[in-house]
Amino acid sequence: SLAAGFPAGDSAPWYVFGGWFAAVLLGGFVFVSLVLYVKDRGAGREIRARFDEQTGLPNRTKLISMLQKSLRRAKATRRGLSVLLLDLDDFERVNETFGKAAADQVLSGFVVRLQLAMKRDCDLARLGGDRFVALVPHEDSQRVEQLLHRIRDICEEPVAFGGGAARVTVSIGVAQYLHHRLDARTLLPAADAALLE
Repeated sequence: SLAAGFPAGDSAPWYVFGGWFAAVLLGGFVFVSLVLYVKDRGAGREIRARFDEQTGLPNRTKLISMLQKSLRRAKATRRGLSVLLLDLDDFERVNETFGKAAADQVLSGFVVRLQLAMKRDCDLARLGGDRFVALVPHEDSQRVEQLLHRIRDICEEPVAFGGGAARVTVSIGVAQYLHHRLDARTLLPAADAALLE
């Protein structure tokens, strides 16, 4: 019983109950902390699985689900959807000339400019390496042309890094959902094919 070890008729001192109570609280705190730690670790793995660590952009895995969602929205609203595949020209030269750290800074700076050039309802993802994909919903092709013009403009200005600046140019392939009657499986290959034309 709780009074075991104490003289008959006496109850355990208050500090014994206090110690037991503190132990229970501590055990509960440790359990909750462990659960939160496991959840945080799981959330961290989920983020790393779907987002590019260097730029913070959605990666190829996340891009596929974004493309499917954008296509469903385009069908529901009867709007167009263009997929822009952006390939940085000779970016390996920046890496070889200035080093990987400088190339990473240039790439991150260029991504920031791309995001500023795009509208809020557009999505940007990193396909891998020096390739990116923009999903552009639109009423007509004029909006896509305007975005292409803005992208060309940002390529005119060199991107600064710690020891200097480097100019980045980009080749762009465009595939349109309404015009080409494409789906999530064929839009990216079509944009890639347009890049090579």
